[in-house]
Amino acid sequence: MRVTSWKLVSDGSNQGRSGFQEQPYLGTEECGHANYATDYLVDTIRTQAAAGWQVMVHANGDAAIEQVVTAYERALDGLGPADLRHRIEHCSIPTDDHLARMARVGVSPSFLMNHVYFWGAAFRDTILGPVRAGRLHRVASAYAAGLRPSLHSDYDVTDIDPLLSARTAVRRTLEADGTVFRLDPSRTPTMYHCAIVSAGGMGRDPKVMAFTTDAGVTQFVVTEEQAPGVARSAWRNSYTSQSSPIAAIG
Repeated sequence: MRVTSWKLVSDGSNQGRSGFQEQPYLGTEECGHANYATDYLVDTIRTQAAAGWQVMVHANGDAAIEQVVTAYERALDGLGPADLRHRIEHCSIPTDDHLARMARVGVSPSFLMNHVYFWGAAFRDTILGPVRAGRLHRVASAYAAGLRPSLHSDYDVTDIDPLLSARTAVRRTLEADGTVFRLDPSRTPTMYHCAIVSAGGMGRDPKVMAFTTDAGVTQFVVTEEQAPGVARSAWRNSYTSQSSPIAAIG
């Protein structure tokens, strides 16, 4: 076993209505809660980053993401360049502003992608409403902002099923009713949320990279030099079977 990072949990879960929100949950006056004061996050991130640690901060609600992005901005200011690959875990409902600021400060999102598939309808109809819920796990938007997103299952919140995660990142369909989940109904999912277009040929397909090379690089499991070979292998394995959930995508 090796230890590569520090993790902080800044809020709760959106489905549990304890994620920290800018506006109340549907049908309530509750906005969830922050687990820490911003100054505590700033001091902890700065201390650990200065000591050479990667820092990952769990943030689900939009108020939590705002707090955490602000904390990274303040904490990393003046520390100088360092390849520490800090992350926001889940980063569930980021705004365009959050993604742009994360790119500037060098913090990547890791999305719990199957939230969309399993609970998208509940988020839309009973928890967050369609506007906030439409921002769930914006993979293509993260790529467009210049970020390097990764996907995870948060097992056992969802089963470990990377091909379902890839399919959901592309199609954004909901288990409950089969509808397509997107923020802007005028744009198709492949145009808006999903980084379908190849970023340089076989093995650079973002929907594969998000749970292979990009996840590995952000966790220091794969080096930048190893990444192309890992990606090519993952691409071949993912597309070998026509019954694969992502074989017909794109």
